[in-house]
Amino acid sequence: MGTGSHATTRYMYRGHLLAPELREANEATTKWRASPAPESREALADALDQLIHALHEHMRLWEQRILLTEAERRVLRYLPTHLSAREIAAGLFCSVHTVRTHMRHVYAKLDASSRTEAVMRARALGMLAPAPGSAKRPRESLE
Repeated sequence: MGTGSHATTRYMYRGHLLAPELREANEATTKWRASPAPESREALADALDQLIHALHEHMRLWEQRILLTEAERRVLRYLPTHLSAREIAAGLFCSVHTVRTHMRHVYAKLDASSRTEAVMRARALGMLAPAPGSAKRPRESLE
């Protein structure tokens, strides 16, 4: 960080959900500071509205992370493997019906309509490790 109070403000976020919204809000703020014209004020207001919406969505999903039961978390760990429900049940020593019930609950709590979407949302929330072979994103710095 530099010595300037606002001009060198940096926003660090290590997740994937808010980085674009933070960048847009920061750019709009910079433009507004340079020229507080009505158009830049509207752009700033729009960018901040988008950021607030993204924050609310992220908080909602984060709260849902806590609501998964231990059994649901065990099933969730198998979802990226592409094993069938029958194979997951064998690995967990339970019935296939139990696994399917837990999968439905996980999908509902993550607001996902498919297994792939549930895995993506769980990864975005830090509930699952990143996909093998995918480079871990560096922290994004927004100026």
